[in-house]
Amino acid sequence: MAFATADDVAVRLGRDLTTAEEAMVEAVIEGVQGMIALAAGKDDDWADDLDPVPAYFKMLVVEKALIVGTNPNGLRSEAKTLGAVERSRVFRDAGVFLTDDEEDRVRVIVGGTDRATFRVPSLVTDLYDAFYPPV
Repeated sequence: MAFATADDVAVRLGRDLTTAEEAMVEAVIEGVQGMIALAAGKDDDWADDLDPVPAYFKMLVVEKALIVGTNPNGLRSEAKTLGAVERSRVFRDAGVFLTDDEEDRVRVIVGGTDRATFRVPSLVTDLYDAFYPPV
């Protein structure tokens, strides 16, 4: 069972999808579903058999499809300067990915904990945990 459908994305977008958009959405849905399974420590068959699908998984898949559909080149930021005409564009790393927070939420939903993977302690992670304590 897919976590979401092209129709779910169309509803969220507020319009019908073109044939090309439907194909793109289906590919993104399959990819994000695989990333969710990976974050949960499961295989793709687990994702196919999950019923009912947690609402967070559906929302996550739909939002990732919208990100790809509305920003296919992955533009993160753009700056322009008029004097001496300067232009700067920054693109995200290749592909769609789950953030650390999204992966943590997936692990909590599936296994009740977000500590499924080993993290090397550092000052940055200590500060992050101090401001955003684990659930």
